[in-house]
Amino acid sequence: MTTRRRSRRFALAGIVTAALGLTAGVQTAHIHDLRGKPDWQVRLPDELAEISGLAFSDDGRLFAHGDEFGVVYQLDPRSGRILESFGIERTGREPHLGKNSKRGGGGAAGLVGDFEGIAIAESRFFLVTSNGVLLEFTEPTSGRSVNATAHPTGLERVCEVEGIDYDRGRDNLLLLCKDAVGKGRLTAVQIYAWSLKQRRLVPRPILTVPYEELARRTGQRAFNGSGLAVRPGGESIVLVAGPQRAFAEVDRAGRVLTAGVFPPGLHRQPEGVAFGPDGSLLVSSEAAGRKATLAAYRPAGR
Repeated sequence: MTTRRRSRRFALAGIVTAALGLTAGVQTAHIHDLRGKPDWQVRLPDELAEISGLAFSDDGRLFAHGDEFGVVYQLDPRSGRILESFGIERTGREPHLGKNSKRGGGGAAGLVGDFEGIAIAESRFFLVTSNGVLLEFTEPTSGRSVNATAHPTGLERVCEVEGIDYDRGRDNLLLLCKDAVGKGRLTAVQIYAWSLKQRRLVPRPILTVPYEELARRTGQRAFNGSGLAVRPGGESIVLVAGPQRAFAEVDRAGRVLTAGVFPPGLHRQPEGVAFGPDGSLLVSSEAAGRKATLAAYRPAGR
């Protein structure tokens, strides 16, 4: 191939990349077409009307949880049926667990809080509350309840936390901010990291994405994140924003690879997002007056 033909070929590839909204050198965007209809979508039981988070275990099982009660459910991804469930024991020594934690009752073990996301790091489960408390526990081998260890992260002074995922390659938990605490307002998506090795929060966000960058793709002035999932391989992160019914995929430098809004009526309030063992991207949505749903998007070409 001549130098001139090679240059023209690379130039054409660059034009196509720009037209698709990709960042040069990154091959992860647009593998899942979130602008279209999912490959399948099912309704969830009433127990998960306020589904807030999704996570897959290393052996391929899907787990989810609701907003108010410390109960974890194992789901059949195709039917949405509840296969198993277990609760987190209430000891009375827990720190404040968000806006619902002063209420009584609730769930198999009675733990009440404002639970916003779930992550599984090898055999360890983590629930995060809106005020940034991490509850760490393992799946019970018998019985229907388990004890948890609480880890306050300090994010309650910074933002309302709304999502979590395990960043396997860096051995961190990623925590997604939705709104600023106090009178201030966020002008960018902010993601913090909690080190599993050091058991502490990295003081500054490890990734920020200005709203104005996302607005060019979504048409929305803000992007109040409600869930995030690290793409297998760790090259990029998928985000969903419940209030705007929007999505985005960003690389590790915070560059927007792709973004948009879900089709009208498809996801009433997207809250959870997770990658399945087969590469499918699952999105859960709260009922918001109807039925909660679970949808799956297969990678292109599968």
